[in-house]
Amino acid sequence: MLKNWWILGAIPLLIVMVLSTFFLFSQKEDPLEGRKQIHTAITAFGDLTDRGIGQVEILSDNEIRFLITGGQSKDVLDNSLKEFCSLLLSNANEQAPKTPFELAYYHRQIPAISGNYSCSNDG
Repeated sequence: MLKNWWILGAIPLLIVMVLSTFFLFSQKEDPLEGRKQIHTAITAFGDLTDRGIGQVEILSDNEIRFLITGGQSKDVLDNSLKEFCSLLLSNANEQAPKTPFELAYYHRQIPAISGNYSCSNDG
């Protein structure tokens, strides 16, 4: 019995390790939950190709970049960002309504076609 004393000491340690691991992973937040309002706004935005947008990149919970395919003027693209901003703010999370969103668009081959827009509901 004295040779196996380490087994009795290891059992509580294993129980603590299993419980702490379970607690750690049960508290982890779903990474897409914070971006749900972004996905909802993109869906409500409509057909992207009609607006001259080829792709949308969600860089973080508050950074979105639109890749432009061309054929649209800067005024049209700026108005599209403002429209997307209003959609985004209407779907904003109640927990962080003051978080500003950084919207940007650019063309891969023509660097002159680019713009940034800060989107917030500060008033």
